[in-house]
Amino acid sequence: MTTQVTLRMRNMRNMMAGVLPLPLLVLLLAGCGASQRGIAPPPPGGSGPDPFQTTGSLAAARKGATATFISTGPLSGLVLVAGGEDRSSTALASAELYNPATGTFSQTGSMTTPRAFHTATLLTNGPLHGDVLITGGIDNLGDVLSSAEVFDAVTATFRAVGSMSYSAKKHVAVSFNFTSGSTTTTYVLVAGGQTSSGGLLNNIEIFDPATETFSGGGNMIFAREDFTATALATPPDASTTTSLKVLMAGGLGNSGSPVSSAELYTIGGSRTSTPYNGTSAATGAMVTPRYDHTATFLTGTSNSTMPTTCARDVLIAGGFDSNGDVLNTGEVYSGGVFIAVTRKMANDRVYHTATRVGVNRTTEVLLAGGYSAVFGGLLNTAELFIAPSSGSCSAGSFTATGGPMQGALELHAAVRLRSESSANAGDVLIVGGQGNEAQVLNSAELYRP
Repeated sequence: MTTQVTLRMRNMRNMMAGVLPLPLLVLLLAGCGASQRGIAPPPPGGSGPDPFQTTGSLAAARKGATATFISTGPLSGLVLVAGGEDRSSTALASAELYNPATGTFSQTGSMTTPRAFHTATLLTNGPLHGDVLITGGIDNLGDVLSSAEVFDAVTATFRAVGSMSYSAKKHVAVSFNFTSGSTTTTYVLVAGGQTSSGGLLNNIEIFDPATETFSGGGNMIFAREDFTATALATPPDASTTTSLKVLMAGGLGNSGSPVSSAELYTIGGSRTSTPYNGTSAATGAMVTPRYDHTATFLTGTSNSTMPTTCARDVLIAGGFDSNGDVLNTGEVYSGGVFIAVTRKMANDRVYHTATRVGVNRTTEVLLAGGYSAVFGGLLNTAELFIAPSSGSCSAGSFTATGGPMQGALELHAAVRLRSESSANAGDVLIVGGQGNEAQVLNSAELYRP
């Protein structure tokens, strides 16, 4: 592992711990092939007009923030951008709402606690219909948080709810719907991460919107941080399955090394009226141990032009491997096993985003930005994973988009605008992040497929 990447990993982990990073001059000392200021040139393969367009700017520059598309309730069609760190690496309490119709951001109520590198999850059904649950992260003193709060879509303000059992950062949160009788309620599963003491968690907790509290949901087989959790079902706002499974994959284990292990958590199991007694079971291991990767569920819906063979598959992309090298590989979880994607990514990437694009193109995934060790800097490029017309999703391809992004960045947030009635349906909003020379960004842009 090169000195450059070693320092890079240390800087990033210090930032997520609330510690000011080491000088990032090493990003500018890359080898051949990097353009000025460490921005990677667009990889070959892209053609056509630039699909990236500028949109309104954030009121506050922020990295490590969350962006949540609100698909239901009084604020339906807007995007909530919350928290993150500012240019002094201090966690923010402020939040903003993005309106796709006008392309502008407006400030809304502030969170009860400043936080960054937290989770934000939309509650689509039940008593908190249209609200957003915020959990964990680090505060403006760098302390790891156990607190949680809800963005109330009716009042456009935040209020505290019950706390988690443990403080957690680098954890995951997944929403799911549970139907009891004629009532459907959205719950949130929160799992793993690192505590304030530095130890790793294997805990699973379930947020109940009726009581606004967390209850134990069992445990993962292994403690993990910097891993991914993916619900193996249709999007949470359309699913009422009573046998939902969540794939927990990779991450860093207690040894401090990345793991290839994966497990399936079955929500509920023998539950009667509340989804609190799920169980975890081992599933096939990943082809490559990795952490800080992305995982994207491929729905393969019937109205998609893409193959049904990709339905319920999960695309894993990028991240760090066991040597600390940045990966340019992907793999697909399908039928209980991981299969390497035959073709390599256009760039090695970490700290990027992965987002399904379009309305009916549910097996196309946009990989945007991030850091590349090959180019020795941040990426202003993006690429699409496109599933094959037939056969296994592992035969899919990574293809550079038609033009570069508006700027090079990492630690940004990206979210698909999913309102079917909107002119922006299927667009991807990319907000904030960290640019070259550790500059925290207030910029935003749209990817228009």
